Amino acid sequence: MDHPIQTDYLRWIVFLPLIGAIINGLLGSAIQKRMGKGAISFIACAPVILAFGLSVYAFLTLKGLAAEQRFLIDRLYTWINLGSLKVDMAFWVDPLSAVMILVVTGVGGLIHIYATGYMHEDKAFWRFFAFLNLFTAAMLILVGVYAVKALFLAFLAWWQARFVFGLQANISQRLFAGYLRQPYSFHLQRNSAELIRNT
Repeated sequence: MDHPIQTDYLRWIVFLPLIGAIINGLLGSAIQKRMGKGAISFIACAPVILAFGLSVYAFLTLKGLAAEQRFLIDRLYTWINLGSLKVDMAFWVDPLSAVMILVVTGVGGLIHIYATGYMHEDKAFWRFFAFLNLFTAAMLILVGVYAVKALFLAFLAWWQARFVFGLQANISQRLFAGYLRQPYSFHLQRNSAELIRNT
């Protein structure tokens, strides 16, 4: 544990869904008008599926190591460097978090794929998937971020993910069912809300 194995791919497990959220959030409306909902589905689903593939790779890497060496780390940069105190911004995977990222990306990927059909009639299809990608990224930060020699950053990650989850749980009808500017059918509102509650 004192000498975790350095990697350079763990960051992409989090960054890929975040990139999907940014693209759909900023450009989704224009992409949907020009290229259709299929493009939105691809932008939303592909990053989560790729993140699942990387999660499987990390899990298999850990499985191939001796029990006392099953720790992977991906250091991004030094966050704090004050005398003897050095805090790195890093993503950390141990056996427990490896299982958790498999659950988040695996189940999350299935939810994304299912939602492409379930939400297909939604006029703001792109916005739904921007929120869904953002939520996935927040959950991955929660289970995969680690501040070397400092629990404060882990707390920040937990708070951020809790905030995003709480935001979606408490006002999910506004974000996922009632977020369209134009009125639309009550049936679609109810279906959207049910999907998020079940998720």
